[in-house]
Amino acid sequence: MSATAPPDAIARRAAANLVDLDPALPAQVEQALVADPLAASEGRPIDPISLGALIVSIVALGWTIFHDLKQDHTAAKLDRNEKAELLRTELQSAAPASLPPQHRGRILRVIATEIVAIDLGPASATPAPRG
Repeated sequence: MSATAPPDAIARRAAANLVDLDPALPAQVEQALVADPLAASEGRPIDPISLGALIVSIVALGWTIFHDLKQDHTAAKLDRNEKAELLRTELQSAAPASLPPQHRGRILRVIATEIVAIDLGPASATPAPRG
C-alpha cells in the first residue's frame, strides 16, 4: 500500500486506537506497511506474524469488503454505525484465525469503525468503542 492510500491511514488509526493492547503496535503497523512482501528473509524463511501485520491485512480486506457492500442498495441506506456493524460481521467470518481471540471482537470493531469513518468523511471523528 502506498503512504497516501486510505487503507494505510486506517491501519495507522486502528493501531493508535489499539495501542493499549501493545505499545509497539503503531511501529509494527508502520513496519508492515513498508515491508516488501516479496523480500526473502535470510536465515528465516517465515517471519512470525505480528499484530501490526494482521491489522494491515485485515484493513486491506475490510476496505475491499466495504467497497463491495457499498454497491448493495440495502447496505448503502444504513447509517454509519449500522455500516460499521455490518462490516465487522463480514470481517468476523473472513479474519485470520491467528487474530488473538481475547481481542478479536474489539480489533475488528475498531477496524470496521475506522474504515467507515475514513470513507464517510470528517464527521466520524468518534473513537471506536472499547471492549
